[in-house]
Amino acid sequence: MSMSEIKLIASDIDGTLLLNGAQSCRPETFTLIHHLWEKGILFAAASGRQYQSLRRLFEPVKDKILYLCENGALAIYGGNVLFKETFPRDLAMELGQEILSYPGCDLLVSGEKASYAVEGNPAYIRRIRHQLGNEVKVVERLEQIEEPVIKVAFYGDEAVTARAGAYLGNRFEGRCCAVVSGNTWLDFMVPGVSKGSAMRRVSSLLNIPAENMAAFGDHENDRQMLEYVGHPYLVDTCSPSMRDLKGRVRFCHTVEEEMRRILDTVCSQDSSSGFLRNQIIH
Repeated sequence: MSMSEIKLIASDIDGTLLLNGAQSCRPETFTLIHHLWEKGILFAAASGRQYQSLRRLFEPVKDKILYLCENGALAIYGGNVLFKETFPRDLAMELGQEILSYPGCDLLVSGEKASYAVEGNPAYIRRIRHQLGNEVKVVERLEQIEEPVIKVAFYGDEAVTARAGAYLGNRFEGRCCAVVSGNTWLDFMVPGVSKGSAMRRVSSLLNIPAENMAAFGDHENDRQMLEYVGHPYLVDTCSPSMRDLKGRVRFCHTVEEEMRRILDTVCSQDSSSGFLRNQIIH
């Protein structure tokens, strides 16, 4: 299918849209998103980050994009929650306690309203609050978290993440699924929840077939999203484990260069605008 028929472009953020440790988007990114929106093509931020962090990151176009947050557990569009997947509370508390007891791991529990960290590592909390831009609440005990939990994650160096991931993955096998989100983060999701499942639900809600979707990624938490869409892309710096998808994906240097190519194709064929802005979501 031609790029001129793309109606939604989803991109992972850290390691894909933001390269080489960048913490902010280039001005060109916002310009491209705006022009694509004018042509009826919706941009979706598909990330393990929380909604509040993504809103801050995309401030100039914050009301013109779709948010697929927390690795697909939460979707927000036009200020409305499209869907939200929640952990059984007992499971979230049990998993959180296991992470807290594992040496070298820092816990982050995600709700819709905020991220929650247990006091004890101020440097880690500052990093989450100021580097990632999360809305963070610090608690003494996990039981003080009142809102429903949608994701449980931990942060550690690469060696710790590999060891802890193997241990916790086996410990909670069948009850939740672990997904690598960069070399130093491991996210635990409700079974069946992923960026791919989120894209599937968005496809139904917005009436956009998978073949009219493009997606960009770099790591294992992007795999199911890339397998679902009709136009999948991997950045050149992607994880080696993702290169088994090379038979169906295109490789690119930056997300922006491919967004420009898509926009140029649409403009050259005088594609109609306003397709998505006029969609009514129930």
